[in-house]
Amino acid sequence: MKFIPPADLRALTSKTITKSEYDKTINQIGEVTNLIWHYICNTSTRKLHWWAFRNDVDLGSGNGSTGGNFDPKKDHEFIHIIGDRKNINSDSYPYNDGFPTDLLTTPNWDKIIDKAISEWKKERTVEVATAKSIAMAKKANYAKLKASVKHKLTKDELKVITFKPLEKTKGV
Repeated sequence: MKFIPPADLRALTSKTITKSEYDKTINQIGEVTNLIWHYICNTSTRKLHWWAFRNDVDLGSGNGSTGGNFDPKKDHEFIHIIGDRKNINSDSYPYNDGFPTDLLTTPNWDKIIDKAISEWKKERTVEVATAKSIAMAKKANYAKLKASVKHKLTKDELKVITFKPLEKTKGV
């Protein structure tokens, strides 16, 4: 897999780097970021229409946009991606808004992404199962409460009184 040597990334903040070295490294970072971001989106089966670095001032919806570029000061820990894409509907998904900058300097970044997504899927399975279990328990408690109330009502009261259905729990 294509990656950026760590020394090249560190050199971006050096006072002795030349303009041509800086531009070359920034272009390489753009290429690797593109590879990584497309890999993340493809791995998660998200639709990606266009993307840009967060400092893209034109924001031309991918149409005539500058795309921005890597900012060594702001993106030193995490590369925030903007653009038109479908997000994963989970706060715990690790790559909704971008990815850790360390992936740029890691030769096997694809394995790290695969592992992180696999771990997230396992956690998500537990989250969904827990949410379903809680929803089923609420439904059972509501049914018991409803039966208890109905038992205390007269036949005439039962004809007039109705019960609202239990609201669905978010995320289930």
